[in-house]
Amino acid sequence: MSTFKPLDGMRKKLHSTTGAYEGVVDQNGDTAFPAAALSATDVAGAQALVSGAGNGLVPSRVDPNTGADVRAALQAEIDALTPGKRLFLRAGEYLVGKDVSFNWCLKLAANNTGIVGAGMGATVIKVISTAPSSACVIRGDSLTAPFIANLTVDGNNSRPGTNVLFEGEGINLKESIGARLENVEARNTEQDGFDLDDATGAVLIGCVARDCWGNGYHLAGASTFGQQCVMTGCYSYGCGQERSGSDPFGEGYSIAGSGVLLQGCISVGDQRGFTVDGNGQLIGCYALDSGNGGTPDFGIRTLTNASAAIISGCVVSRTVNATSATGIAVAVGNSVTVQGCTVRACGTGVQLGGTNNAVVDCTIVSPANQGVLVSGAAGNWIVKGNMIRSPGHGVRAESASGQIIGNVIASPTEQGIDLRADGITVLANRVLGGAKFGVRMFDGTVDNAVVCFNTLNATSGGVSTAGTGHTVAANVINGTYTA
Repeated sequence: MSTFKPLDGMRKKLHSTTGAYEGVVDQNGDTAFPAAALSATDVAGAQALVSGAGNGLVPSRVDPNTGADVRAALQAEIDALTPGKRLFLRAGEYLVGKDVSFNWCLKLAANNTGIVGAGMGATVIKVISTAPSSACVIRGDSLTAPFIANLTVDGNNSRPGTNVLFEGEGINLKESIGARLENVEARNTEQDGFDLDDATGAVLIGCVARDCWGNGYHLAGASTFGQQCVMTGCYSYGCGQERSGSDPFGEGYSIAGSGVLLQGCISVGDQRGFTVDGNGQLIGCYALDSGNGGTPDFGIRTLTNASAAIISGCVVSRTVNATSATGIAVAVGNSVTVQGCTVRACGTGVQLGGTNNAVVDCTIVSPANQGVLVSGAAGNWIVKGNMIRSPGHGVRAESASGQIIGNVIASPTEQGIDLRADGITVLANRVLGGAKFGVRMFDGTVDNAVVCFNTLNATSGGVSTAGTGHTVAANVINGTYTA
């Protein structure tokens, strides 16, 4: 090994045949930084895993697995990154303490920079056990195009003194523009796994939130909320349970704002699966076993600012304490559509409230109470084209001026359709094997229902009327047409 003078003749070494990057060498061709040099295999693997990252990788000179706090050394390398460059961390565990002045361990300092690891679970940045509370693992404020990929951040939330109410996120990119996270895991965090308050154009692909005390993913904020953000193929497990005891939040995915899309995302064992505020879309998402122990909760819910949101092709299955939990709750919001979803083994399949909301073409299987509960709706609600199997009540309507059209309700143990408010239209439904009435007006306060063109097969009879002003005509009741 020759004597090397820093910055004197340092250059990249490229393979003579393939041109692959083989490390940093001095003027004599000797390896300048043996501990930090990347092999051709390392570089090729990183380039294959990360979209467009390969040309900007800067190998870290910090050794993992030392058992010591390497925060300052890593932060110095991050601070030195120029736009377009991304710090590459080899496989291993990097222990980091909390910055003494701020609530973070590492902070991205410049636009269009980032951190890339050798793979989720292979490169681990972990908060050291001696760190105090409120240690966000990686933070970046108001950055353009921050990039994080192929690594795990571990908040080490079992250490003494941690607190779910403060800034102990895994990754917090506040007010970012064009953030991109690929194949990143956030686990064991004091707060949210991924926090992108007021982000615009964020993209998260194949990320994992695991056992986070706050939300798994939080795309919301206090000003603009999320704007045009996309999450695809992400996963959340066991998140939100601690936070739910402190404030109204605590879910796998909490999204708010305009144009936020979640596609093919999964929630397993979170306190709640998904919360939607604004005009976001859930497409083909899955919520399993929402709730904590014996505490029931929602698979999917909306908040008051939900407007023109779409919940489509999603699956909710087996909420904890299924006799009282709700699969999909659109209790508030306006012009929200639940379409083509499947709900299994919940207390109530879908709750519909708010204004101008609809549940359409869904399959609801074995709800303990009602397939669809309409409660607190302001009118113009629609329950249409759903298949409801083995419910208590098929549809229970406690709000006036809505439509129940073209549903199939099989084997209800209570009423097929239970009307408890005025001015409801019931058309072209089928009730099969009903244990009580096909359609029932609950009492004399229910007026002006329209019940026509239904096929009603029920033990107690077709239509039980109470109140006044009803139109009941052209129904088939237990095989007999009734004009």
